[in-house]
Amino acid sequence: MVTIILGYSLIPQVIKGFRVKKGLLSIQTLVIRLLCTSVIVFVVNLTLKLYLAVCVGTICLICWAVLLWQRIAYGDIENDTGKSASEHL
Repeated sequence: MVTIILGYSLIPQVIKGFRVKKGLLSIQTLVIRLLCTSVIVFVVNLTLKLYLAVCVGTICLICWAVLLWQRIAYGDIENDTGKSASEHL
């Protein structure tokens, strides 16, 4: 049930990324979350055969992959001043 809610919460983030044409999360966060979700989906399928959990986990995995793609395709994160995060350092 929690995975369904977490997956549902990713949908507005994906939509916002397409609307504003920005990668809104850091690459480190996205890669770590993508890898962890992949491991969870694989282990649940391999050991427990919980097919609903695998389906929901796969949907979450796809959402995280889309967010990573948005971050790579749209470039650096910008704040409200229009400057990228790397320009502040």
